Amino acid sequence: MMDRESRPPTKTTETTETTGDPAPVSLSGDAASALRETPSPEFRGADGEKKPRRARRILVVDDDLAILEALALLLGSRYDVLTASDGEEALRLIQERSVDLVVSDVLMPLLAGEELVEAARRSGVRTPVILISGHAERLERAKGVGADDYLYKPFPFRTLEERIERLLGASPS
Repeated sequence: MMDRESRPPTKTTETTETTGDPAPVSLSGDAASALRETPSPEFRGADGEKKPRRARRILVVDDDLAILEALALLLGSRYDVLTASDGEEALRLIQERSVDLVVSDVLMPLLAGEELVEAARRSGVRTPVILISGHAERLERAKGVGADDYLYKPFPFRTLEERIERLLGASPS
């Protein structure tokens, strides 16, 4: 049996895709490890010390996989994005993880968007929520549940970005 120091180096390969280039980029060994360990951007705190900056985390909730993936891809260039395909999964993530903002569809299985907001508020979660829907009458009814903003589908992506920036305050960079 070989001990750790006498083992031959192993080669691991990870594949990642960039948003601008559909061709996969393959990283091996040390390069993949270095990418995983790259520190987040830093900022100077009030005491003048350098501190790591955590990317703002957005939870995107939609039972339409195409919309879920598109929003995750578009928002992923600026934010740490979590996804859920139904309201129950979203509520669990909101309660277990640190989430800065939620973008949720209204009509979903298990727990609708407005029910998600109500359940989160009842449990003490005050995370800002943007509800989205292609059903104008349902979105109108959902306005009384405590969500922070509403968008009718389809909407320009820039409009969503502006609403997110407004709710989060200063945008991360």
